[in-house]
Amino acid sequence: MNTRPIPDPTKNVLDLVAADARRQDEIRALDRAHQRELQELQRYYEEKLRLAEEKRNDANRQGDLKLTDVLSDRVRQLEKVQNEGAGKIGTITPVIFAIGSLAGMIIAYLFQKLIGG
Repeated sequence: MNTRPIPDPTKNVLDLVAADARRQDEIRALDRAHQRELQELQRYYEEKLRLAEEKRNDANRQGDLKLTDVLSDRVRQLEKVQNEGAGKIGTITPVIFAIGSLAGMIIAYLFQKLIGG
């Protein structure tokens, strides 16, 4: 019988453990780099979202200002008609209806803004 001495597996096991430890360190380093990249992307897109939201809010404000101007003009027109026709029952009735209609539009607009439409 040819019996060879069995080599001690200790060195091989230690080499494998060391290689595994190096690999885990590499994986942790890659994970940290990936997390930093994700954070940078998040900051980038949060900024883009903030700017888009700011633009949307500005556009809404502009729309509100235009509506306010239109409504103010209509109120001035109604007041003018009311002042010109003071005492004339035939003129006052349409003015009352117009004021009621205008009030309804304002309430509808405010309600739409309130519910987020």
